[in-house]
Amino acid sequence: MRKIFVLCGIVLLSGAIAAFVVLYRPTVHGQPFRMSVVTPLATVLASPAAYLAGDLRTEGRIIRQCPSAGCWFYLEDGQGRQLRVELGHLGLKFPQHVGGLAEVEGRLLQHGHDLELVGNSVRFK
Repeated sequence: MRKIFVLCGIVLLSGAIAAFVVLYRPTVHGQPFRMSVVTPLATVLASPAAYLAGDLRTEGRIIRQCPSAGCWFYLEDGQGRQLRVELGHLGLKFPQHVGGLAEVEGRLLQHGHDLELVGNSVRFK
């Protein structure tokens, strides 16, 4: 009987460890990250002209995300400023991460007065 309890405990502990690893590891989608420097989102939004039509890597908190496929979301810089991130061209369905952190690498574009980061790589944290 004792052996059965020990065996059940080992199985439960193994399952809990596996679930923790799956739930708490960062999830990466798209191409591998190429840039090593992460530019703070607040820096990008303070002077976007310096980053336009160039590649950059930034991160922020997801405050809104496409409800059907997760293919776009808005990052917030901690000061209330937002940046739209477009990932639809990757052809993937992304899980919902509203409230979580995301690190994105891609190209910053301007559409009228609005900025958009067309991402090639994204890591949900």
